[in-house]
Formats: sequence, C-alpha cells, structure tokens
Amino acid sequence: FFFGAQPDGRLWVFNRTIGKCQGLTVHNSSLWVSADSQIIRFTDAVAGQPTAEQGPDALYMPRTVYFTGDVDAHDMAVAGDGRLMFANTVFNCLAAVSAERSFDVVWKPSFITQIMPEDRCHLNGRAMKEGAPACVSILAPSDKRDGWRDHRADGGRVIDVRTGEPLSDGLSMPHSP
Repeated sequence: FFFGAQPDGRLWVFNRTIGKCQGLTVHNSSLWVSADSQIIRFTDAVAGQPTAEQGPDALYMPRTVYFTGDVDAHDMAVAGDGRLMFANTVFNCLAAVSAERSFDVVWKPSFITQIMPEDRCHLNGRAMKEGAPACVSILAPSDKRDGWRDHRADGGRVIDVRTGEPLSDGLSMPHSP
C-alpha cells in the first residue's frame, strides 16, 4: 500500500500488488521495492517540480525492473557508488542488481563454500556505513541447505563485512541490523 495525505488532510491509500515484498528502501527520488522475482525502482515523477496546491507531494511511478529470479531479496540499500545492494537470502550473500545477470555477488560469509540457491544461513539483513557494506545478519552459520532452520533459537549472528568476524552471536533469528 502507498499512503499519503489528501488535500483536505484525510488519509489517501493506493494498493499496488507486489507479491512477496521483503525489502524496500528510498534513495533520493527513488523508491526500491523487492517482489517475487524482481526488484522494482519507482521514481518520484514530481520531485523538484512545482505542483498544484491540491496535487501530490510525491508520485512514485515504476521506471526500472531488474529480474533477479527467486532470491528472496530482503533488506536493501543504495551504496555510495549508486548500486542497489540487497540481502540475497536464497543464495546466502550480499548482492547488487545487475543489468547482465540475476545479481552480482558483493560479499558472502567465509563459511559459505558455494553460491547455490539453498538458503544455507538465511542471510537477511545488511547495514551500510559511509556508503559501503558494514555488517549483515544471518540466522545461523550453516553451509548446508536450510541448515539455519535447526538453529533458530540461538544460532543468529551479526557479522562485520570488512573482517568477516561476528559482532554478535547467540541471537534468535536476527533481521536487519
């Protein structure tokens, strides 16, 4: 749902069907949203433009779609170099959108031996610092298909991307550091 204010101050709601939305971020005049097998960039069509008194303060329209396949794109952010990065849960890595491939691998935990669609550690969150990846959250340090599921109660970690070392562990299903 998109929410806004009508000219009389009442709530305005618009339903846009986006299946399996697990991540979103806003950067400048763009709104990025993950969907089933794609990441959509909406752009505010009225950003920086004069609008009528009763016109919208923002009007997000779909402008770019990246087809990722089934990656369960979670937590997203635009990096300092302008690339959209996201937690690629199915492939256990921090990824970036790509015009040529389903995604580009930016970083993976050292215990992940292969980039395979097996949701081994359930990497689901990322945090940025000064435009670069700083840390990620995982549900367990597993290198086998769905291995994280056996450690939901206390297998979670937040990992420093620069060093690969845990910043915190023993967590119950951490998301979005």
